[in-house]
Amino acid sequence: MQELKLKDLEYVDGYKEVIEEYKYKDIIIPEGFMFDGASIPKYLRWRFDPFDPRWIRAACIHDRLYYTHEKPRKICDKILREVMLEDGSPKRTAWEFYYGVRLFGGSHY
Repeated sequence: MQELKLKDLEYVDGYKEVIEEYKYKDIIIPEGFMFDGASIPKYLRWRFDPFDPRWIRAACIHDRLYYTHEKPRKICDKILREVMLEDGSPKRTAWEFYYGVRLFGGSHY
């Protein structure tokens, strides 16, 4: 599996930048793509770090898909769950994120 290479943005707090083009199946995330980690409400960040390695790759892919609309929203959300499971997230957590974006992510698509 190709490694997702990221760097912190010095001029935008809480964002990361992809520093080398990344491919996941038929999805390409270009070098320079910026995202803010997993979109987790502030009141839940004591439990879920937006940049946890178990879901940072999934969040990056999901944010890119929401930005480009290259796949239907429901498929984007399923990919989020799938990648989280690949990266070692507990099943329950992957389902919580999935239902979170299904219920509250529509306005960001």
